[in-house]
Amino acid sequence: MTLATGSPIRVEQHDGWTELVLQRPERRNALDISTAETMLELLSGDPAAAERRVLLLRGDGPVFCAGLDLKAMHSADPDEWINGFFQHWLPLHASLARLEIPVVCAMQGAAINAGAALALAADFLISDEDAYLQLGEVRQGLAAPIGTGWLVLRHSAALARRIALRGDRVPGPELVRLGIAHDCAPSGRALERARALAAELSALPPQGVHRTITGLHAAAGAEDPLDYFTRLSDAVAMRQMPGFTAARIDAHPQALSERP
Repeated sequence: MTLATGSPIRVEQHDGWTELVLQRPERRNALDISTAETMLELLSGDPAAAERRVLLLRGDGPVFCAGLDLKAMHSADPDEWINGFFQHWLPLHASLARLEIPVVCAMQGAAINAGAALALAADFLISDEDAYLQLGEVRQGLAAPIGTGWLVLRHSAALARRIALRGDRVPGPELVRLGIAHDCAPSGRALERARALAAELSALPPQGVHRTITGLHAAAGAEDPLDYFTRLSDAVAMRQMPGFTAARIDAHPQALSERP
C-alpha cells in the first residue's frame, strides 16, 4: 500500500520490525475514519513478511491517542460517522487479534477510550511513567466493548471490571502492577524501550514465534475475532442505534488540558 501525502499513518521500517505511527499530533492522534481505514489496509497486507517480524504501534507527539476525533464526528452526521468508523474499527481489531507476529505498543502521554483499546491490543505495552490509560466510556453513559474485550482476552474478566467500571486514569506504574503493561519507562523513554523489545523479539527464530502465537490463538478459544468484537459491540448498542451512541459522546472523561 502506498500512503498518500497527509496520511494519518506513517510506516517506518526497521531491521526486523515495522512501526505504524499515528501522525495527527495536532489532534492528539485522535482517531477518525481515515485513520481506522488506513490502519486496516496496512494490516491486511502481509505482516508476517521477513522484514515484519514484529509490529510496533506508537503515536507522534506528546500523546499516544486521545480517543475518537469528536470534532470530525460532530462535523458530520454523528450517527452515520460512528457507523462508518465501526465498519473499519471492528475489522482492524480482528486483524490485530489474528496477527502471527508480536505487537508492541509505546504509550506516551495518554491512551483514552478508543486509544486505550488500541494500546490494549498489543502483546507488550510499554508506558512512560507519567502516562496513563483510561477506558472512560462508563463516565459518559456508554460502554467500552473493544477495550473490555481485549482486557478479557489478554487478562481476566475481573481486571476488565476494574478498568472499565471505574473509568478512571490508570498511570503507567499501576498498569505494570496490574500486569497490563509489560514495562514502565522514565518519562519520554517508552519508545526507546519499546524499540529495544521489538529488536529482541525480532531476533527470535520466526518459526518458534509463529508456532507459539498459533498456540496462544488456539488457547484463547475458537471464536473468530471479528465475530467476537462484533458480538461485544452489538451487545452494548455501540452500532446502528441512532440517537444513543453518537449523541452521548460529547467529551473525553477528562480533557487532556486538565492534566495536572
